[in-house]
Amino acid sequence: MGPPPAPKKSGGMLKWILGGCGCLVLLGACIGGGVWFGIQSAIGTEHTRYPVVAGQPFSFQFTTGSAEEHVVWLQYDLAHTMPWQLGGSVSVATAAGVPLKTVQLTTSASGATTSEGGSRMDMNSASTNVNGNGNASGTTRLFAIPAQPNGTTLIVSGTVMPASGTTLNSASMVIRR
Repeated sequence: MGPPPAPKKSGGMLKWILGGCGCLVLLGACIGGGVWFGIQSAIGTEHTRYPVVAGQPFSFQFTTGSAEEHVVWLQYDLAHTMPWQLGGSVSVATAAGVPLKTVQLTTSASGATTSEGGSRMDMNSASTNVNGNGNASGTTRLFAIPAQPNGTTLIVSGTVMPASGTTLNSASMVIRR
C-alpha cells in the first residue's frame, strides 16, 4: 500500500477574493470616516442659537466655551416670488462694548454673503422655483469672530431684511465653534 493521497486544497482563490473585498470595505470605511470628520471640523459644533424676526433688530449674548474661533451662521426658511435676497447687518462686540466685527449682510441664491467676501459655505440648503414662486432654506456661514479668551461674554446684534418679493418664514443666528 502506498501513502494516502494528499488532501485536496479548496478555497484558495476564494480566500483571496474575500480578503481583497474585505480590504476594500475597510479602506472605504476609513475614507468615509475621514470625509465625515473633515466636514464636521469645517462646520463646527453648535454653541448658541437665537431666533430673529425679519426687519426687527435683534441682540443676544453668549459666553465663549473655549478660546477657539467662533463662527456666526444664518439659518433661514423663506418664500419668494422673484430671485430671493436677504440684507442687513450683523455686529459682534464684547460685553464692555468693544466692537470686534461688523459686516453688511447680502445673501441670495448666488453671490457673496457678507461684505467681508471670501468663499461662501452653505449646508442643508434646498430651493424650489415653479413659475417664479419658490421656497429656499439652508444655513449660510456669515463670518468668523476673532478668538477670545474662554468665558468671554460677547453680544451679537443686527437686522435681517428680506428684499421685495422675499418673505422670511423663520430665521436664526447660530454660533458654532
